[in-house]
Amino acid sequence: MADFKTHVCGAALISGSAAAAVAMVSPADEAVVLGLFGLGIVGGMLPDLDSDNSLPVRITFNVLSILGGFLPVFRFADSLSLVELALLGLSSFALVRYVVFAAFTRFTVHRGLLHSVPSALVCGQLVALLADRCLSLSPLVAWMSAAFLGGGFLVHLVLDELYSVDLMGRRIKRSFGTALSLGKKANWLGTLALYAGLAVLTTLTPPADAFLRLVRDPETLAVLSDRLLP
Repeated sequence: MADFKTHVCGAALISGSAAAAVAMVSPADEAVVLGLFGLGIVGGMLPDLDSDNSLPVRITFNVLSILGGFLPVFRFADSLSLVELALLGLSSFALVRYVVFAAFTRFTVHRGLLHSVPSALVCGQLVALLADRCLSLSPLVAWMSAAFLGGGFLVHLVLDELYSVDLMGRRIKRSFGTALSLGKKANWLGTLALYAGLAVLTTLTPPADAFLRLVRDPETLAVLSDRLLP
């Protein structure tokens, strides 16, 4: 498998190039482009969340715990007292940092279902849904966010597969095919649940028409072609 540094650098390279392309062909401002770049890097670390002691899982759950503590405070800031908000924030932080983290590490195994293409799609759709429902972003930005996070996720899987091929020794390692997969035969029930979740999220996410129009627009390709070289 590729190491943490390789995953971050690979995701940064691809998402940085894609963010530059977005800046060229869309009206997105600098803050949005920077956010998309960051989501690509986050996506490049996500598959390693199934490794209980990995750096990505520690970073991710520390960040999620802080966000989990502050989001309810912002949501109920107008209706609760300062003491109630403090208790709510601390409770939410503890719930994510200890309860959710313990459950996550208990029910995940390294190179399990999280290392699969449908997991990348589910994570992307979750980002589109959160961007739409919680942040009230436009459908175009929501789906660009989904594409960057899902793309970074897929970059991670591709790098793991590439590192499974020992070109110098002209052999394929046993780990080949365990990352860039469509599911896990050994965990068919979990795979079925993953695809069911994907189907449900498809009905909840915002329409992707604006995003697809931007991607398919011949002018988009023309602009990128003209700006490819000096």
